[in-house]
Amino acid sequence: MLSSRLIPLFRIFADLVAVVIATLKHVIVLIVVLARVLVEEITFKVQLLLHGEQQRYKGIKIIGDRHFISATERALNRLEGTVHFETIRSNLRVIRQGRHSAIRVGVKRPASKIMSKMWDYLPIWYAPRPIYTVGRWWDSSSVWYASCIAHQAYHNVLFVNAGLRDRLFPTWFSPNGEEKCYKFQLQVLEDLGFEQERLEFFREWIQRLVSQSSAWRYIDFMKTMTRLH
Repeated sequence: MLSSRLIPLFRIFADLVAVVIATLKHVIVLIVVLARVLVEEITFKVQLLLHGEQQRYKGIKIIGDRHFISATERALNRLEGTVHFETIRSNLRVIRQGRHSAIRVGVKRPASKIMSKMWDYLPIWYAPRPIYTVGRWWDSSSVWYASCIAHQAYHNVLFVNAGLRDRLFPTWFSPNGEEKCYKFQLQVLEDLGFEQERLEFFREWIQRLVSQSSAWRYIDFMKTMTRLH
């Protein structure tokens, strides 16, 4: 009688153990993947620090190999011909080559040249001045790359205009913030004469992003970006 009562409890316990083990496996895989990405990023940064080149374009520092610098200068040259260039220029102080794309928002300038150099290379998400690390997008058409630069600069616009509470809880990276950045990117693409067919596809995708809200899928995002660039 007692054993018949314990059997369901043992089954529940076994199921819980199985769930915990499966969860731990996923956590371990996630930690390994993040560690690998971090090591690759730091290794790339060190190589860039030792062997990379630097150039300036209208006050924006460009860090990377000569192909990256050339592609970035072409993209910035296109942006300079738009009414949005001053907004972009004032919200991006450094554009550097990287393995993964990310924007580090900021509003101030470092106090010294040593601090300036350190902030330009550290793999962290916040900096005294806005820094855009560019992954794969620089090796695409200059128009698309230019729009990606504009998109990332607008993240910093949202940060600068945010109140203290919004800076503590980063709404500039929220789905609502992404929507605003994509709409700004769309304006830039229109000004740069992006192909109409791709422009319509991008406009429709933004509407889909808005309708999906926070549930929009990363896979859908990557498919869209690959098709557009």
